[in-house]
Amino acid sequence: MTGAMISIFIPEPVGQRIALNGGEPLDRLHLTLFFFGDASNLTEGTKRAILQTIRAIPDRFFPLDLSLKGTGRFDGKHEAGDAFYAKASSPALLQLREYLAHVFDSKGSAYSKDYAFNPHVTLAY
Repeated sequence: MTGAMISIFIPEPVGQRIALNGGEPLDRLHLTLFFFGDASNLTEGTKRAILQTIRAIPDRFFPLDLSLKGTGRFDGKHEAGDAFYAKASSPALLQLREYLAHVFDSKGSAYSKDYAFNPHVTLAY
């Protein structure tokens, strides 16, 4: 499965400071805002709606300041085992996600609601 998601990639200088030996490569460190499931299951209309929504994010959300404070672990529900992560903290990030969730909900663009939003950067499995 190739998942479809909206993510914020971590700048390389930050990634170099938080990456773990044997963990996720620097170019894969990201914070997932939304997960839409298997990309092959998305209709062309849904893909267009997602892209239009991203392109129309109001300027008030940028620049987006966030802090990485603390770590945690998700218990091995991922096929690769436990996930170790850095906790992300940002009132602006939460506001951005709330805004996008409202837009996606109003357009009927289904995203995963399996878990509560827990902003984090996965460092290793």
